[in-house]
Order: sequence, then C-alpha cells, then structure tokens
Amino acid sequence: MAVFTLGGQCDLLGAYHTGILISLRQPTHTPPDTLSDMGICNGKRFINMAGIGFDGEALKSMQTIRWLGGILGYYYAIIKTIILFREPEYEIRFDEYPVIRKKLLLVQIANSSTTGGGFKVSPRASINDGRLDLMLCDPLGIFRRFLKLPLIRKGEHMDQPFVRHETVKRVVVKTYKPVPAQLDGELIVADQFEFGLIEGYLAFLY
Repeated sequence: MAVFTLGGQCDLLGAYHTGILISLRQPTHTPPDTLSDMGICNGKRFINMAGIGFDGEALKSMQTIRWLGGILGYYYAIIKTIILFREPEYEIRFDEYPVIRKKLLLVQIANSSTTGGGFKVSPRASINDGRLDLMLCDPLGIFRRFLKLPLIRKGEHMDQPFVRHETVKRVVVKTYKPVPAQLDGELIVADQFEFGLIEGYLAFLY
C-alpha cells in the first residue's frame, strides 16, 4: 500500500478526473480498468510524463524562482525557456524504427496526456494501454514558439508538420553532452536516457 504525489498541479488526476493511487503490484481481485502502467527512465519511475532538454531547463528555472510559486512561477519559467533555450542534438532509438539524429525543441515521453498544470502535451496518451507516447518537436524560432504555445496548451498541435508522435514500448535518447530532464517534476541530468514501461503496475481506488 502506498500513496504518491502526482505532480505540482496534479495533472494525472486532472486528466482522468477521478481516483487516488493506492497500491503497487495489484492484487488478483483488482478490476482490470483500475490498473495503470508505470514508466521507467534510467531506473527511476514516473507515472505521468518525462521531458528532456526544454522541460529540464524550464524546471531548473522554476527551482530558482520558487518564491513566485504555482502557475505563475510555471509560466515565468516557460517564457524564459522559450526565449533562451537552444535545441540540443539527439540520437533517438525506439522499437524497430530507424534511428533519428537531429536537433529537437521538445523530446517528451508520456504515460498520461497532461503536464504542467493543464498543458495537453500528449493528448492521445493513455495510462493503461501498455505503451509510452513519444512526442518530438522540430526546432522553432522564438516567434513561432510563442505562436504555437496555445496549441500545445489545448492539445491541438499533434497534426502540425513540425510534430512527430509515436506509441512505443522502449526508447533510448542520447545527447552529445549532459542535458537536464524532468520525470514528474524531478530534475535529472544525463547524456543517455533509457525508457521502458511496467504494465498494470499501479492500482487506483475510485
């Protein structure tokens, strides 16, 4: 039996509108629709979403201005990162797809649909489908970053030509120097991130 925090803005409960996470390694009598998957990155577990590069830089900014707090601090960090962030070059391998080698603005691996207190970054993600959702965004200039931010807020960016979305079992992301990333709001720094999934690992009470 365990109780988890689910992010600063409670994105997981916001996405599914109900329930509280209670247990690990579900008992055999747990109804199938209450079981949820858990993501793994470099041995660390996450429930909601992981973001490499942009997300990590935004989180670092938030940690330096905690006095603002809440959604105001989040937007300050996002705006600062939009202006200052420079895209790293990545090497990304997932399932049987060809290797991707390119600079990217966003590299996000989602187990759930919403992050950042309401940003529908991966609106097609499901926490109990046995898959992770990989969302990649090509480099954008500062003006286009601001222009497209409302689309991401509403989850209307998935069909944009600069966005690629895949559902995957495993992902390996490499960078040429260590970069920050966030796992459900926890900051980590690495030059390689290995993602996987434990299916049906979590149970909810409703």
